[in-house]
Amino acid sequence: MKIKIAHLASFSGNIGDVANHESFYFNFKKALNCDIEITKLEIRDYYLIWNNKKFDDDFIKLVNQHDLFIIGGGNLFELCWDYSDTGTTVNLSNEQLDKINTPILINAIGLDVYKGVNQENLEKFSSFIAKLQEKESFFTVRNEGSFDVIREYFPQYEKYILKTMDNGFYLSDLLKNTKKEKKYIGFNIAKDMANIRYHNMSYEFFLEEICKTIKRICDETDYKIMMLPHIYSDYEAIMDIMGMLDNQLVRTRFSIAPLIHGLEIDTFNYYQQCRAIYAMRFHANVCAISLNIPTVPILNYPKHIELYEDLGYKERVINTNSKCFKSELNIYTEKIICNELYSIDVVDYIKDSKAIYFKGIRKWLENRSSIFLHRH
Repeated sequence: MKIKIAHLASFSGNIGDVANHESFYFNFKKALNCDIEITKLEIRDYYLIWNNKKFDDDFIKLVNQHDLFIIGGGNLFELCWDYSDTGTTVNLSNEQLDKINTPILINAIGLDVYKGVNQENLEKFSSFIAKLQEKESFFTVRNEGSFDVIREYFPQYEKYILKTMDNGFYLSDLLKNTKKEKKYIGFNIAKDMANIRYHNMSYEFFLEEICKTIKRICDETDYKIMMLPHIYSDYEAIMDIMGMLDNQLVRTRFSIAPLIHGLEIDTFNYYQQCRAIYAMRFHANVCAISLNIPTVPILNYPKHIELYEDLGYKERVINTNSKCFKSELNIYTEKIICNELYSIDVVDYIKDSKAIYFKGIRKWLENRSSIFLHRH
């Protein structure tokens, strides 16, 4: 049996999104005991800044040629876009939704009000949720505060929308435990969204502290440094760091993991060679946790901090906007040097969440259409 899926999400330029989607596909096929054929609909093609495609009748026709329409995961529901019928970049009107005959799965998506929101967009998105509920769609949000947004702004849908883990937490299902010697300390450093990441300290000061950390690790241990970019702008931060470090250290102790289209999952094999990872990006944290690698979460975006609150490890977060940033960074570095930093124990949480989620999807599809699983 093969299920044809139209999947609207981000597929380009961020390996964290790829880890998310590939982990979902793996577990979807396993849960439904099926093969899948994916038509990938890159969300950026529908952004006004790219404007390559539109949510029009051709889009509806394409979706209706599939057995399942998936939106997300990823942080796709940012309620800051006034031009859109939903307040998000998923600019599907209720009239267009009425024309979609294919079952719709909102897949562990991020719902975000931190980039701005107004009453009109809240009303538009509420209407969007109501239409999805009317169509008996399966609507889930990921475990980084998105369900709290539902409770605060859309409490009438609290019993309809489910919270689940980001699918990146299931990355370990795709990668074999190589059990290689842990020779590296990993660093995932982000330069984008500087107004959010560095509004209480300068980017330059932040990099100085990161470079001090790298130098200390190299001075006091035999570990090498592995830089772990997730998007191409991360290379800018890496080059800035290289320019601040001693040339001999860079030449002898410094490595950079690749970003290669079509081989994104391979990058996470480099994760498995790390004793610990200093992680700024959402999926850098999620994927390191999935692979049972001790993380040093260097965060500032509220939703990313709320992820650790959901996991029960909020105290582990180092907030770059805190006055204690420098001292907390030094504490974790000391733990790494002394081999005392351990991974986060959420194995049972991941296992239970995955089982509930994919069992729910299967049951929903079976109930949504009595012939859905038998018409191929």
